[in-house]
Order: sequence, then C-alpha cells, then structure tokens
Amino acid sequence: MSKLPGVAETLDWARALMVLNADELETELVNDTLNVILKHQGDIAKAQSELNALEAKAQHVTVPLSYADELYSLRSHIELVRERLSSAKEAQP
Repeated sequence: MSKLPGVAETLDWARALMVLNADELETELVNDTLNVILKHQGDIAKAQSELNALEAKAQHVTVPLSYADELYSLRSHIELVRERLSSAKEAQP
C-alpha cells in the first residue's frame, strides 16, 4: 500500500459512520465508506492481492472436525472482504 491507513483515516471513517448514524457495519455501509480508508487504486489492488494469498493459505489448512465451522466462517469472511474491496474499487474515480 502506498500508505497504511492511520489514525487520521480511522477517525475520518468513524466520523463518516457517525454522520450516517451507523449502529452496525453492514456490507453496503462498508462498501460505501471504504474509500475513506483505502484512498488509492493501488491500495485496493494490494489489499485484494493479500486477500488472495490469505485465501490460498486457508484452502490448504487442515483442521480437526471440531473446528470446521470456524474454517468455513473464515472462508466466508474472506469472500465478504473480497466483495467489499471490489465495490470500493468500482467506486473510485
């Protein structure tokens, strides 16, 4: 990333969420405000690349059956983040 999101970006995002009266981080809300944190196309592309690497590692993880639900949840969350990044990339000028 050209610059990791810092305190200023985090506060900007928190302010945006407050202005929007956000009680929860729903998918649409995060998609609509992600550009406050990731301001450059390159940042979004790098985040997507790192997410792909994380997913590749998760696909090769072997866990005991008692942890299968957690692994499934991880993979579901990876897909959710991927969708949010795609939406943020499309929203960039």
